[in-house]
Amino acid sequence: MAGRADRDGMRAGRKQEDEQGFSLIELSVVVLVIAILMAIAIPTFLGARRTAGDRATQGNVRNAFSATRIYYNERLQYTADPVEMVAVEPSLTWTTTPLDGASSDRSVFIATFDTPSTAQTVVVIGRTKEGRCFYLKDVMGGATAGTFYDRKVPGSAACPVPDPADPGWSDGWSSS
Repeated sequence: MAGRADRDGMRAGRKQEDEQGFSLIELSVVVLVIAILMAIAIPTFLGARRTAGDRATQGNVRNAFSATRIYYNERLQYTADPVEMVAVEPSLTWTTTPLDGASSDRSVFIATFDTPSTAQTVVVIGRTKEGRCFYLKDVMGGATAGTFYDRKVPGSAACPVPDPADPGWSDGWSSS
């Protein structure tokens, strides 16, 4: 009998040894590793989200610009009439009201100018939900003819309508 009791006691001791689990230090190390990975991943994800929002808005502005060029090629003039532009590109929300935080993701602002210094000019503006404004200006004819870009961060305010004669326009959106 003594031999049997010893065997049962050894099994019980082995069972306890196998079921001890992880120590508090081991669990703390795992939690620390997960926290470090999250500290790396979250800012990367947020940066990717911001970049995606910027690219979507820039794409909307480029689509709107293409629609304005189609309209111009058919009629030899630009228009700021949202109804006429919806007929050319119905997937966008066209407006002549400056874009603010209440604007939809697919809203684009359109303005036209016709002055001796700027010739026939159209300005298309898109705004991200975070408040970054992307501008595209096209000047048909004259010494300043071409397509120009700008970007601003007015914060919670509406995207300001720029002066088309302002020399601050560039040949592309900066990547910052």
